[in-house]
Amino acid sequence: MRRFFAFLLFLCAGLSFGAPRLLIVQLRQPVVDEVDPNLDIDSYVASALDDEGRVEPVVWSMTDPVFRGFVDNGAIPQELLTPKEETIRGVAVRVKAELVLVLVAIKSNERVFPVATLYHVDRGRALWQHGMFDSSGKFLPSLISDDKGDQKNSEEAIKNSGSVNQNGEFVIVRVGGMPDWDSTSRTIARTWASVMGQGPLKRFPSRPRIDNPTTPNPGYRIDPNGVDINAPDSPELINQIKKLEADGRPDLAILMLRDAIDKNPFEPERRIYLSRLLSLQGLHREAAEESERAARISSDSAAVYLSAARSWLLVGESDRARVCVNEALARNANTNMAMLIMGDVRTLEGAYISAIEAYNASIMSGPRPEAILGRAIAFALAGQSEACLSDLSSLLDIQAADHYATYVSAILLVDRRTDQLAENLRELLPHANVDRISPEVQTRANGLAKSFQALATLVDHIPVPEVHGDSHKTRVLAHKLLLQSSLELLDYVRTGDDNLADEAQISLGEGLKLLPNMRARYQIERQSRRTSG
Repeated sequence: MRRFFAFLLFLCAGLSFGAPRLLIVQLRQPVVDEVDPNLDIDSYVASALDDEGRVEPVVWSMTDPVFRGFVDNGAIPQELLTPKEETIRGVAVRVKAELVLVLVAIKSNERVFPVATLYHVDRGRALWQHGMFDSSGKFLPSLISDDKGDQKNSEEAIKNSGSVNQNGEFVIVRVGGMPDWDSTSRTIARTWASVMGQGPLKRFPSRPRIDNPTTPNPGYRIDPNGVDINAPDSPELINQIKKLEADGRPDLAILMLRDAIDKNPFEPERRIYLSRLLSLQGLHREAAEESERAARISSDSAAVYLSAARSWLLVGESDRARVCVNEALARNANTNMAMLIMGDVRTLEGAYISAIEAYNASIMSGPRPEAILGRAIAFALAGQSEACLSDLSSLLDIQAADHYATYVSAILLVDRRTDQLAENLRELLPHANVDRISPEVQTRANGLAKSFQALATLVDHIPVPEVHGDSHKTRVLAHKLLLQSSLELLDYVRTGDDNLADEAQISLGEGLKLLPNMRARYQIERQSRRTSG
């Protein structure tokens, strides 16, 4: 079925609906010392251009359904999935694009350097360009167009946009003094879309996208507490189930639902409700399997596959969760929810950059606290403390109790990552004593310090449910000690002060000593929440 839907996408991709297809390509700089210098902007630009309606934007990314359709049907081989300058035109032809927009966006704490270059597929030179790097690598906010009228219109539009400073550079949006990269990307994307609409794209009529109010609800997210889920169709059965739940007998409610399913195995609502009850009892594997069965017979199978994916994540089965998300996407699932869960999948797999890209796609289709919080976690695990803090700073007003499942997932991932980094730090200490000035030791020490800094930032600022207040205080202290150890090691390899090496060893030992009791306390808190809830 998934391949059938992908085939339909592939066929539809070849049809013309009036607007020329524009392939959006973001060329990325390499990650250095686990720091990603790139500002994610491709999907933001696509959304802004889609709102303008002058072109049909397609992003060179597997998160784009049209692009994914070409890949699934073999039009784009695996070796072309990573954008490279020399393969852009060939891929543009494969996706039947008339125009190509090549993006580069580099960020620092104080400045952002975005470049957009518009090409016609059949011509070798640029039609329009905003921003460039000169031969020395210096960024210039220049605008160039092959049409004098377009250039004048574009320059006036950028000047009047309110998005650039007196030097013509885009201004970074800040929240609480920290860069808000999501808002910054949106600002740049909206400005470019508007400017190109008044310049090189003005010859194409504007067809602003209008959402169809009759579109059925495309999906929802289910956490262990269960939300927004249909109940069984029989009023009598519903009342009996609710009464058993209220009486504290979910086991009998589950048995009653299983009997009802045996009598009518092709009624998906009963299976969905059973999945919810199983999840509430912590039986997430059984809940996932029941959701998959319901999805095969449900008219809203995309939403149910997303529910199954969420349950598979809760038992750590990222492969099966990914399959369910892909099944949902093949059935036109809500991009917001599907990419949110795909971000969770990629985070669990340790593919943090891919996770961030998925969260970005979710946020682009409608910001949700869960997606921003998920992205903050991915940023932290990727060692990007500033980006993590920026996301968390934008969530100061959310209630931790409303995001308990996300907190639990975060702690699971943080503990796993902490153990990996602590082992690396323990192994590096004696190695540094032998050869502290080697580039390898210097690089590893610097990377560990950044990784521990990012984890400490996440632990220090993540919304904490009240039930976990005690264990979290110890968790914060443990991470401060581990960060201190990594910084002391970094100072040692830079200065050669033997006292710092000793201090690093002591701080590491003190931090590790806190972990077992803290984790035991956390499990007791979780159990108390289950029994009291």
